[in-house]
Amino acid sequence: VFLMCVYFQVQVTVNGQQVLAEKVSILRNWWEATSFQLERLQANPDCVAQEEMGLSKRTEPNFTLTFNPQEELPLLQEMALPAPRVAVLREEGSNGDREMVAAFLMAGFQVWDLTMQD
Repeated sequence: VFLMCVYFQVQVTVNGQQVLAEKVSILRNWWEATSFQLERLQANPDCVAQEEMGLSKRTEPNFTLTFNPQEELPLLQEMALPAPRVAVLREEGSNGDREMVAAFLMAGFQVWDLTMQD
């Protein structure tokens, strides 16, 4: 199975044969149609109709890059440097280790997760 998204169109190819080629907006509408049918059973149908009408007026985003992707970014050069290493020790019953690991990762550390049994 090969999945590709080109120019806001999803293309799925299985064994070299294209099985799906559709705009993302149409696929999104199909997906949301089921949700709106279920929502009409649970909420005020007038409110659901308003939401559906509002979403039908969406426009596709216009993405533009603010940099030249051909140039090597300074951040990538920094990432190539060896990261400082840190070990996060955790004991049974502790719960702050995930936040600590995330903080160290965001600060650029190479994090080792160790339990007291290690």
